[in-house]
Amino acid sequence: MGRTEPLLHRIVTCLSIAASAEGENGQSGQPEESYIQLVILRLLIVWLVDCANAVDCLLESAVHLNYIIELASSKRYSACVRGLAAVVLGACVLYNASREKGRDAFAVADAISQKIGLSTYFLRFDELRKRFAHSSSGQQNRKQLSRSSANSMSDFQEIEEEEINKGDQHPVLSEIFDSHFVSFLSKLETDIRDNIMDIFSRTKTATAIIPAELEQKNGEVDGEYIKRLKSFVEKQCNEMQVSFLSIIKDHLLLSAF
Repeated sequence: MGRTEPLLHRIVTCLSIAASAEGENGQSGQPEESYIQLVILRLLIVWLVDCANAVDCLLESAVHLNYIIELASSKRYSACVRGLAAVVLGACVLYNASREKGRDAFAVADAISQKIGLSTYFLRFDELRKRFAHSSSGQQNRKQLSRSSANSMSDFQEIEEEEINKGDQHPVLSEIFDSHFVSFLSKLETDIRDNIMDIFSRTKTATAIIPAELEQKNGEVDGEYIKRLKSFVEKQCNEMQVSFLSIIKDHLLLSAF
């Protein structure tokens, strides 16, 4: 018998089907499609957080990582979908205990940097936060209106129109994405940001190794090694000087115009 497909992989498949349906219908055509995506993304986040085994299972297939990156980067999807997909990616970095090349924390962070860009990636968290804040504000307005007998019917109509205009907002989402979950995401976002920046800072430090040209070769006497070091340093200085003079020249030419 063949190997049974993990449930986590099936969940990603369901997410893919829902996303494909949205891409075909458009964001404003079938709001329930976005509703399904957001619920599945929340499930993935809760599943992955603080569970290295779940992260490792998700990353068993490179297709999964590429697909989540697509969700986080493509403008075809709503801000909520992109934001929650970004959180899923962050969880795959933060709770990654793998030492296998291509599936470790650095590999995931590097894929995010290469295919999305760190600035754009972190922007997804800001967009998600603003969206939740907007939804929360709408809920507060509805509560205030319901408690006041002095409100006019026009006030209620404005709130209803605001709800209708939320193309990717399904009524049940206000219950699923409650204040507790929003606070949970806020803390998770901070941890993800810090972890990713720490990964890249440690990588830069680790890769700041001595170039091969500066290492003493086997059998090379100290005198020859010192001469070669001097030659290397002189070469670097000359290249820097030429580069500097070129920049000055270009600057003067631009100033002349």
